Parts: sequence; C-alpha cells; structure tokens
Amino acid sequence: MTPLKKRGLSLLLAVAALSTSAIAQTYNFSAFETSGVSDPDLIIPINLNATISTNGSSVDVIISNDCTPGDGWITSEIPTITKIAFDDDAGLLPTPTFANNPPTVVFNADDTVNIPGSNNIGFDTTYGFTADPPPTYTGIDPGEHFVVSFENTDIKDLRKAIINGDIRIAIHVQQIGENDSASFVTVVPEPSSAMLIGLASLTCLLRRKR
Repeated sequence: MTPLKKRGLSLLLAVAALSTSAIAQTYNFSAFETSGVSDPDLIIPINLNATISTNGSSVDVIISNDCTPGDGWITSEIPTITKIAFDDDAGLLPTPTFANNPPTVVFNADDTVNIPGSNNIGFDTTYGFTADPPPTYTGIDPGEHFVVSFENTDIKDLRKAIINGDIRIAIHVQQIGENDSASFVTVVPEPSSAMLIGLASLTCLLRRKR
C-alpha cells in the first residue's frame, strides 16, 4: 500500500470515528398533519430544527424556529411553535428539565400534550410541553428557541435511537398564514447523506495534506 493510500485510509477511519463521536447533530422537521392548512404552499417556507448537543453531564435538545421573516408570509411573530412532544420507545430519556430559556419563550411540562394527527403516525407522548396561554404569544417565534435538557444521557445513544426511529420529536405550529396550523415530526438523515458529508471531509483533509 502506497503512503498516500495509507494516509487516505487513516483519514477515512478518522472521519468514521468523528461521525460517531459526541458532536452536535441537527435534525429537520417535516409536516405530517396539514389538514388545518388552507394552502399547501404555506408550508414551504417553514424551517424548524432540533439540535442535539452535550452540556456537561446532560444532553440538550434545542428546538429552533429558523423561519426567516420576509420569506413569504413569515414575520417576526408568526408562525409559532406552541406544543412539543417526545416519543421515547427506547426508554432512554430521564425526566427532562427546561431552565435557562429566553424570557419570551414560556412552556410548561405537559406529558398529556396531544400533537394533532399524532395517532396517524403512531406517535405516543412520553414527555411534552405546552406554551403558556395565550400560546401564540409565549411560543417559539421565528428566531427563537427552546432548550430541553436530559441529565446523565449519552448523546451517542440518543442519536442512535433517533436514527433507528426509537425516539421522535413532534411539534405543533400555529399562525401559519393567518390562522392555520400544522404538525411536524423529526426527519432522520439518510445514511447516504452522512456518507457524503464524511467523504467531503475526507477530500478536504487529503487536499490539505498534499
């Protein structure tokens, strides 16, 4: 094996190790219940994400409303996320905490929260949160986020459970367009996408080594 091939193999193994390490991972949300939306095009500009990262001995799940005001009908106040739920079929997650959130985002723990349409995808709430009344004022507006923390949780185990579909996150979004609403659930990245990211990183490393 030539020195270049050996170096390439070493870098490939390093990329593989990096892909399974405790680095932050962001997951997108996809709409699964849109019967309350008058125009399907209203869903297109909605950009919602869940980022998982370590925070000391805990794992933080950051629910972000990344909609861009001025894009279509979106403003700094609409749409807003008003309900959040975790479906933990893996039995991995301990009781969550949710301190240190923005003062404009106020949620309460509500493990009976119902995400509209959740029965259609076999989603059962393990832990849930609802925005304070009126929810459209205290929910997660564009540019805002809400952090849910799980103590003594291994981020690699959590990521694996999400990829396997054993843990899902669902949210309810109000103020779509004028008074419409829809439900969204986390989307698992395809393995091919992760492989492409790894190969791109490997290519960059090889170029730097030459």
